[in-house]
Amino acid sequence: YKVNHATVQYYLKNYDAARSELTKAIEQKPNEPNIYNTLALIEIEHTNYTEALQLVEKSLALSPRQPYFLNNRGFIYLSMNDLAKAEQDINDSIGLDPYNAWAYRNKGILYLIRKDYKSAERLLKQSLDMDPFVDKIYFYLGMAYLQNGNQGLACVSFKKSEALGDRMLTTDLIKLCNKK
Repeated sequence: YKVNHATVQYYLKNYDAARSELTKAIEQKPNEPNIYNTLALIEIEHTNYTEALQLVEKSLALSPRQPYFLNNRGFIYLSMNDLAKAEQDINDSIGLDPYNAWAYRNKGILYLIRKDYKSAERLLKQSLDMDPFVDKIYFYLGMAYLQNGNQGLACVSFKKSEALGDRMLTTDLIKLCNKK
């Protein structure tokens, strides 16, 4: 129960409350892998990728083939620019659970980084179609649209991203969309 409540706190962006609840949950159930996974997600939000990686590794030690943990580790590797490891984990995650929209988002981000913008757009649209609540999906889709020469759709996506509170837009992207 505590882990589920803490996870809700995480999704509400109440990171301190989530961390506090998870710390208490560790005392009661130290072998619950979701505790460490959620703590890893909090560390990702604070760009503490080394700490996040250590935490998700604990989750995977307790539950080695859990597709969400693999996908989260893949995202951490993406954030650390270790693209080969990121791709392996994301692909493994999709292989284990082909219905995880977050994995398709992460694979889309991987293709953005690799400058394969058409594949990025396809994967990000697929992620959005699967789950419109995937974090920062509109920002990344906007970037794919922009790189594919579709500024209009990019700006629509960026506006949705801002409305959702993603706080990802740069001053240059805001200026680009305000010119229209």
